[in-house]
Amino acid sequence: MKQKQKATEAAPNTAAKVQRNSRYLSFNVGKLSAPTIILAMATTTDPDPLDWNELDSFSNKPPTRERKPRKQPYKKPEAVKKLEQVTGDKHRDDTANGLTRCIIAYLKYKGWQAERINTTGIPIDSRRQVTDTLGHNRTIGSVQWRPSGSTVGSADISATIGGRSVKIEVKIGRDRQSQAQRQYQAAVEQAGGLYYIARNFTDFWKWYQRTFVQKGGAR
Repeated sequence: MKQKQKATEAAPNTAAKVQRNSRYLSFNVGKLSAPTIILAMATTTDPDPLDWNELDSFSNKPPTRERKPRKQPYKKPEAVKKLEQVTGDKHRDDTANGLTRCIIAYLKYKGWQAERINTTGIPIDSRRQVTDTLGHNRTIGSVQWRPSGSTVGSADISATIGGRSVKIEVKIGRDRQSQAQRQYQAAVEQAGGLYYIARNFTDFWKWYQRTFVQKGGAR
């Protein structure tokens, strides 16, 4: 009799515990199959026996893509600002073309000879618009590059400063010299010329001051 009484007292307690713990379940037990109900009843003994962070990794949500860091906006250096003041033109040195224009403009302002060397060749555009027999407009022809007549590996800028031949190669970012450009540099320096790799206008201006102004022979 005592065992039956204990079992009778334990039944309501167990039912109450299951009812309390069932609050953790977000589904209707009456609509689930028998194996699922058994699994649900087994998990009610622990308020939160599952690692929900681990379960989230198995969800059907697409993986979150890491955002690439934004490129910092261009901030014009003081050297470029001063160049704009003396030339009256707008300049920037964050691209190869922009840096090339900065250097040539500065050297011409100082009274030296400087010119850009075309090392990429000349595009020849033979494309033209035609109308076929059905009255449709079509483009025929292509764009081809004619190799330049410059020496392979030539620098981007050729200048004469204080009577000396100066070759300036423009490199931006991670751009590096090719084997032909290194051979061209060696030939220039062996002949007594100067060769400089410019990566920004500020460093070029400092190099110009050290090489020509401080040693004399240039202004």
